[in-house]
Amino acid sequence: MPDKTRGGDPAAHLLDNGKRVGVAAQSHKAIHNLLNEIEKFARETGLGFGGLKKSSGDNPESVYEGDFITSEEQFSRFIEKAKSVELLAGTAWLFSRYELDRSLDHLVIDEAGQVSLADALAMATSARNLILLGDPLQLAQVSQGLHPSRIPRLPAEGCLISSV
Repeated sequence: MPDKTRGGDPAAHLLDNGKRVGVAAQSHKAIHNLLNEIEKFARETGLGFGGLKKSSGDNPESVYEGDFITSEEQFSRFIEKAKSVELLAGTAWLFSRYELDRSLDHLVIDEAGQVSLADALAMATSARNLILLGDPLQLAQVSQGLHPSRIPRLPAEGCLISSV
């Protein structure tokens, strides 16, 4: 099996070529792994850039602080600071916001097989180019459902429900 390409490589090379880049994934942990790779590339090559990660006040695991990238919890401050950096990082909640429409040259979505089509399309509005990364052998998007016993189960596919 070939070596896994590091997810941060495309984003780092785009930054090195003067592009404005966003990085996203399904989880903050996956985003932080990408940001670690990008920062490592920058240190090894002398690349200078500024980056900003959207964090959440109620989730300390969403905070990322590195040599080039800082976190911002408050959305209006994030948007203001975002004007002066080359890299933005966050989940679908960030990149689907209208304030970021077409603000990036490229959006890199890591573990793209784990991202729903609706989320990927919503995030794509933030960039002129979309790069989907993932292992073709990776499991499909995780979905969970609960059907209480009093509600009949419907087939998941091929079902059209309409209301009058």
